[in-house]
Amino acid sequence: MKPKIKLVIFDLDNTLTTGPTIWELIHRENKTWKSHGLPFWHEFKQGKFGFNTFIRKDVACWKGLSLAKLHKAIKKMKYVHHIKKTILALKKEKIRTALVSSSVDQFARKVAEKFGIDYVFANPIAIRQKKLTGSVRLKVAGHGKGQIVHYLKKCLHLKKTEVLSVGDSHFDLPMFKQSGVTVTFTDAAKEVKQYVDHVINKQNIKRILSIIYNGHKH
Repeated sequence: MKPKIKLVIFDLDNTLTTGPTIWELIHRENKTWKSHGLPFWHEFKQGKFGFNTFIRKDVACWKGLSLAKLHKAIKKMKYVHHIKKTILALKKEKIRTALVSSSVDQFARKVAEKFGIDYVFANPIAIRQKKLTGSVRLKVAGHGKGQIVHYLKKCLHLKKTEVLSVGDSHFDLPMFKQSGVTVTFTDAAKEVKQYVDHVINKQNIKRILSIIYNGHKH
């Protein structure tokens, strides 16, 4: 029996990646992690400003950073196991894939190219003359993933039941609400786990293949 899922959507940071985030690695290339990046992170966690402001404050620090150093940070990223095998297996079943992330668009597109993901929605950092300008276009705002998934479903003529989404934070909840099957990880917060159908080990991302076929809840 062929699966009814026709689109699998992935978050990016801490879903397909492991270790330091792209934000931290870019800060480290710019030598602003301890002076700006880490303090911004703590202030965000304390609720001193929202996620969209958090992104803008981070990117503003990087004004003047060379495109070469951005690419250097991207090359240092580490990924969970079995992404390539999982994407290839989905393609074999003619299931399309997408990245919907509030992360850096330039990074998200490299990930999509690396693993063969079909669609990318993320936040492009402005670049002029091979240097970052310090500005960012918020195409995927903090709680904007639901709208993106709704748009994707409309463009691809898909029903909610034909979409599976994978994420790890409360920012993924609007995406989950637009999806028929939802997946998170054993290390996700309790507030996320209570809203999903399946909880899997992050290093076993290919587990979604069996979820697509047997659909029972865990």
